[in-house]
Amino acid sequence: MVGPEGRAHAAQIVESGHYWGHQYVRLAFIADEVPAFGYALYTLKEGEAAAPKDGVRFTGPKGNCPYAPLEHLRIGMENGLIAMDIDPATGGIRSLRDMRRGLEIIDPNRPAGLLAFAMERPHGMTSWTVAETGPAEFFEVKSIQRKATGPYLAQVETVLRHGDNLFTLLYEMRAGDPHLYLSLNGTWVERGNAERGVPVLRMLFPTAMAAAQGRYEIPFGAIDRTQRDGEELPALQWAILRGKVRGKSAGLLLINDCKHGHSVCGDTLRLTLIRSSYDPDPLPEVGQHSVRLAVSPVVGEMPTADAIRRGNAFNHPLRVVSTDVHKGALARQGAPLTITPSSLIITAMKKAEDEDALILRLFETAGRKTRAEIKLSEKFLGKCAAAMEVDLQEKPLQHSTARVAGGCVTVDVPAYGLTSLLLMVDRRRQAADNMNSIK
Repeated sequence: MVGPEGRAHAAQIVESGHYWGHQYVRLAFIADEVPAFGYALYTLKEGEAAAPKDGVRFTGPKGNCPYAPLEHLRIGMENGLIAMDIDPATGGIRSLRDMRRGLEIIDPNRPAGLLAFAMERPHGMTSWTVAETGPAEFFEVKSIQRKATGPYLAQVETVLRHGDNLFTLLYEMRAGDPHLYLSLNGTWVERGNAERGVPVLRMLFPTAMAAAQGRYEIPFGAIDRTQRDGEELPALQWAILRGKVRGKSAGLLLINDCKHGHSVCGDTLRLTLIRSSYDPDPLPEVGQHSVRLAVSPVVGEMPTADAIRRGNAFNHPLRVVSTDVHKGALARQGAPLTITPSSLIITAMKKAEDEDALILRLFETAGRKTRAEIKLSEKFLGKCAAAMEVDLQEKPLQHSTARVAGGCVTVDVPAYGLTSLLLMVDRRRQAADNMNSIK
């Protein structure tokens, strides 16, 4: 794979096969030159290129007998940023370390990432209220095996069963990425009723942290909550458990794509995956389920803006669009705009509802009044002719701090505040460029 600057990366074949008369190959490669909101052109070519020296690799001893899988049960992965080990007895995470600082987040005597089945006592309004649960029962490990083997992507697949509930949990580590990815897929057949109660499936993340406390993403920011006795608390894309490990500030970041019921019990962060409530729908959860998660060890304090960006990147991953070879007016990489400082998050970029203009909505995460600087690319958007602050209904504010000078738009954003901008963009030059590229 040749990137926009001409650097060549050897591609890793992750999977190959055929279906309905089609043959396919899935590749993994490093895409390290893609700007925010932008694009980068990578070209697939035949040839030779060096594999990365600092990619992801498996760790642990290797057996001498390839057809005896029991010799390979002790499996770990590392990529220079994080390292993990799998507990062969439970299929959970026995170790999750920040390699740069040498700090272990997980208690090896209590593996993390375990699926826990429990029964919530019978009560009314089970679709709306959560009650106490009984003791947890853990899933039986049916198999553990390596899948993709690096250097860009390595995977370990575990098959887990509890009664008739069968799930596959795929651990994935990527080169240059500080996250361990977990993909859970399987079948849930539990039914709740007024006699049994509510069957619940959770994933548990015990840690080695003292005085642990949760921080949870909420709309346009995050909030600390002190509950540590298992109370269910909502979060959007992520939650982080923060505390002390060997006297150092540390944390465990948990990102999700569809599950929002978090709880902290002592030093354990829990995420509710399935609740088989029984009223008004008697069978709301029976069937196939798919959940994607990511965990990352944190040393020191993680700025809220960084956690939000990680959650956004996880839920809105880089998209690959195939195309043919053709000429065009645009460069091999580019982006429509850039924004500083880093404490600001863009939460919306859209066309205005009632006029030919662009709406930008951003918020501040560090608790400081900030002046945002936004630079627009004339190649993409045209020249910004005017800017004004508007409310959420896109009506002009009486007092606007927005200014345009030298191709840069500035605006004041209050501490923890939300600001909406309406940008009048002259796209005549952009249209002319597009016409020239067509000609």
